[in-house]
Amino acid sequence: MTTPAKSRYKFGPTYSHNIESLECDDRLGRLEIARSVARQVLLPHPDDLPKVLGIYGSWGSGKSFLLAQVIRLLLEANHSNEARHALLRDLGQSYAAEAMQRRCIVVPFEAWRYELEGDLAPGLIDAIAQSDTKFSLDSWREGTPKRANPPFKRQNEIRKVAKALTETLLEIVETFHSAKILTNLVRRLSTAREEMRAEAEKERVRIDQVRDKMKELVEAVLNSVHPKEPGASYRLVVVIDDLDRCSPENMVRLFEWLKNHLNVGQCVFIMALDHEAAARAIVGRYKTYLGEDHDIAYGYRYLEKLIDLEWELELSPSVESMALLEIGFQQGNTPNGNLSLAGFIEARLGQAFPGRDDIWQLMALRSFGTPRTMLKIVNKCRLALDLLTTEAGQAALARVKFGRGDYPFWLMLLIAMYYSLKPYELGEFARETGLLYRVFSGITRDISGEKLSGPQLELCEYGIRFRQTSNLAMPSREQIRFLLAVIRENSLRTT
Repeated sequence: MTTPAKSRYKFGPTYSHNIESLECDDRLGRLEIARSVARQVLLPHPDDLPKVLGIYGSWGSGKSFLLAQVIRLLLEANHSNEARHALLRDLGQSYAAEAMQRRCIVVPFEAWRYELEGDLAPGLIDAIAQSDTKFSLDSWREGTPKRANPPFKRQNEIRKVAKALTETLLEIVETFHSAKILTNLVRRLSTAREEMRAEAEKERVRIDQVRDKMKELVEAVLNSVHPKEPGASYRLVVVIDDLDRCSPENMVRLFEWLKNHLNVGQCVFIMALDHEAAARAIVGRYKTYLGEDHDIAYGYRYLEKLIDLEWELELSPSVESMALLEIGFQQGNTPNGNLSLAGFIEARLGQAFPGRDDIWQLMALRSFGTPRTMLKIVNKCRLALDLLTTEAGQAALARVKFGRGDYPFWLMLLIAMYYSLKPYELGEFARETGLLYRVFSGITRDISGEKLSGPQLELCEYGIRFRQTSNLAMPSREQIRFLLAVIRENSLRTT
């Protein structure tokens, strides 16, 4: 038996990544995806038409982290021939030659920060207006890779055009809700048709003004680069993150702005979003128009028209090792060479324990494969072991008749359930009732007649396999409730 490892890890992982943070090591193995996105930004567009790129992924799948990787690649390519060659090496010679001259002005836009404003478009314009303050050469440190936007000569023209554009946007936003009221009135008052036509014409004129002023703003930003490199061409790249955290109405409203008004030449938008949630929001927005035909397929078709090219993030096989590295653990390898949670637990206990392989298989389930969920699970495990490996924790385990190595599997199963199931389902397990308890205790061995989906289905299927191969005894009700109390309260009960 080895000596138990003391708790020497960081306070806890960061669950959300700021896209302006360029410290983004490729722990999820997605650098090639980031290179593919960056390459599309640099490629020549016919007549330099606008382009909208989409990064698709579920909640917590690492979209922000990937955006940060893309930003870092583009900023490095601004100042390094070697970095540009690395991105463009597989292109044909004619494409690569033109793309090699491309320089990007990268503007990050975290949409959720403007959620309470009622409309995201003015915030987007404000972010573009502040482009000369983002990723500036002033923040570059000698001796590190140069990751920065091109140098700017500060010009009031950018702020002036942005102010005019924002004022026009706000006029439209303010009349948007009153337009709904006016529409209802027109339906009832036929004498108001002329007034409605006049209002519609005003709206059309304002929309044209928005597009024209957006073109002016993009040109003002590009023209503010000083000094310009001989032969270089410049493109504005707006990186939009955290749309998932905005209300469905604000999300779809931004789509409408981009689709109809803000999407202009010499500009690329990169959006990260949960495309399923976005499709549902789109259907909800247009449900009156759709009538009976409000299938989610309409939302997906809408996104297809808006977004020119998309990348959908699959689950990363490195997610478990990424989460362990995030809390500072660097020991215990799985068969494929990655760090494992089972190895982490073994290091903390200072001994092997029954159920080690079962934990490895449990953590391989798709339900726990998103980076944020795995980070939550790993950190909760760390906090629980910090308590249970103390003298007081050992005494508490002895009181509920848990041996030193008997509890880790059940601890991890309950943590996995805690972050994936509904509270009442976890409560049923603690009361020794419900389908999951019957499956893991061996009472139920066939779930073919059950209507299951998502994590509950995965856990039930896993539970049947587990009970067929494992000799681990089912814990008592007292033991389950003890472990759940540690998980929920992050503390040891003294009574």
